[in-house]
Amino acid sequence: MIMVPEPDKEARATDMPVKKGGLNDLEVVHYAYKYFQIFKGLVVDNIFSFRERNESREFFKERKAEDALRVIEVELNFIYEVLYTKVQVVHSIWGYVFRVIAFGSILASLGVFHFVTEKNGLNQFDVGVTYTLLLGAIILDVIAFFMLIFSDWTFASIKDPDSDKGIIAMIFKSFLHFKRPWWRIPVCENGCHEHNVLATPILFRRWSGSLASYNLISYCLKSHPSRIHKFIRWPRVISQKLGIGWCYKIVVGVIKAALIAVKRFLSCLINILFFIKGKLIAFIDFVVQKIMLNIPGLRYIIEKISVAFVYVRTYIMGSMGINDLLDQILYVYREPFTKELWEFIFEELKNKADYADDPEAAKRISAARGEWVLTDSDTKIDRSSLLQYFVGGLHFW
Repeated sequence: MIMVPEPDKEARATDMPVKKGGLNDLEVVHYAYKYFQIFKGLVVDNIFSFRERNESREFFKERKAEDALRVIEVELNFIYEVLYTKVQVVHSIWGYVFRVIAFGSILASLGVFHFVTEKNGLNQFDVGVTYTLLLGAIILDVIAFFMLIFSDWTFASIKDPDSDKGIIAMIFKSFLHFKRPWWRIPVCENGCHEHNVLATPILFRRWSGSLASYNLISYCLKSHPSRIHKFIRWPRVISQKLGIGWCYKIVVGVIKAALIAVKRFLSCLINILFFIKGKLIAFIDFVVQKIMLNIPGLRYIIEKISVAFVYVRTYIMGSMGINDLLDQILYVYREPFTKELWEFIFEELKNKADYADDPEAAKRISAARGEWVLTDSDTKIDRSSLLQYFVGGLHFW
């Protein structure tokens, strides 16, 4: 193994001093881009130096939970876009050139079709479809152009926003302000404590803002899980801000009444179909029983065919992943990310980081699971009496 000495800190052009206190919106993007450039090697199991590790740890020790969340979500957004999108191609010189050429080609096609092409002998429906396709392509390119301008990659390239007091800088700062985490207090079911949940509007969010949950008890009992938080919809919030909440209530009332009527109709239709199905199955069973009594050995053949059909169905559903897909649809549900949960996670990580003074201690803490809680709690309590309940729980599952 060849040990290469670490470069001096001044040799890195991307180094930024660790700022004390809160971060503004552009600093969040800059720090996230810096750590993205450093730690993107984690995807391929790269090993980093102690200086980079200590620098990252000192940075997050100085941060509050919300600022740390903002930096992390921007950094993860960079990683996601590099892995799963064409962002690095789009934000290159050739990407800009090809995008301009493509947009110009669409405009030229629309101009030629509108001003040059003789459309008297063409079907009007075909003409309308052509206009729709060309205008749709232009609209999509315009949307992509605005997404390109207001992406985090563009903000990461802005060096000194305070030196520019123009309208462009004001627009950029306002857009970054809207991309901050939005916290709201939803209606909680079952009388649970109120939580601040992440409810950033979909146009400004960098990730889904929710966590997938799998309820093992619901899966074993074959019951559908229920959500904990009930969201206040954004149209309702906007209507209340505009002072037209009464209009929103009327529209929602009409929609709910229509949905209830449709639900009742479908319920009656399903009951009728189930009744017909029961009668049909009873008739088929009666006919099969009569035939089986008159033909010896037919029962044995039908039973073997049924067993083979069940086996083939189980094999096909298992090999194609249909069972897992159905389990995900029925028993996996998403709950919004809560501010209290993140603050708890972040404070626990900061406390553990205080003990990770060397790589061995950091590895031991990272590999710890429940024993960390037992070590950190009162060890004088006799837990041997809980062993019987633990064994009983294992037998139950």
